[in-house]
Amino acid sequence: MDVYGAEHHLMILSDAIDADVHQHTFLQMTLALDSPFEMEIEGERVTSTGIIIDSQVSHSLNGHGQPLLLLLMDSTTHLAQSFKPFINGNKYYPFSEERFVSVIPFIQKEYSNIQDSDSYHQFLAKLLALLEVPYLRPEVSDSRITYLINLLESCYEHDHSVGSYADQLGLSSSRLSHLFKKSFSKNSRIAQAHFAAMALPRIIFKTR
Repeated sequence: MDVYGAEHHLMILSDAIDADVHQHTFLQMTLALDSPFEMEIEGERVTSTGIIIDSQVSHSLNGHGQPLLLLLMDSTTHLAQSFKPFINGNKYYPFSEERFVSVIPFIQKEYSNIQDSDSYHQFLAKLLALLEVPYLRPEVSDSRITYLINLLESCYEHDHSVGSYADQLGLSSSRLSHLFKKSFSKNSRIAQAHFAAMALPRIIFKTR
């Protein structure tokens, strides 16, 4: 089993993924690397090679012992919001097999090359591009907050404290917190998720 984690999502590649009926707050994408898998979603039986399930939707999964890729995303983040147009208010969205012509060979060839944070994020970016998922960046008018977001997305150090970023911007911690939340006033939950990330290290790990 390979597990790759960050503050807002978790990616798992394994041939031992089975789960009884459950639900969670994550938006979930499941991709088959070999043959179709079976799920039961809100009592409906579904056979698919790739599917997106909205948060708080009950489901079970039978992977039949074949390798699967799971991407579990905090539903308040922009990464998860990038998948929302596919679901379009429904409980789930099955990918068409045509979309997988280049996706599955890419995963099979490249996922073993993930060795660190940089290679992981490159893999994820390419995967999203092949799936034609438009990653939605926050709409921010304050240049200081735009600069902060760029720092967060490009930094893989362990010190993600509010104070360390406030010092770089020449602001107090309380002022930076106020500006950040003000910039995301239309969606306070996304603001909280992004701002909380500054207090957490980016964690990328791999197990077998």
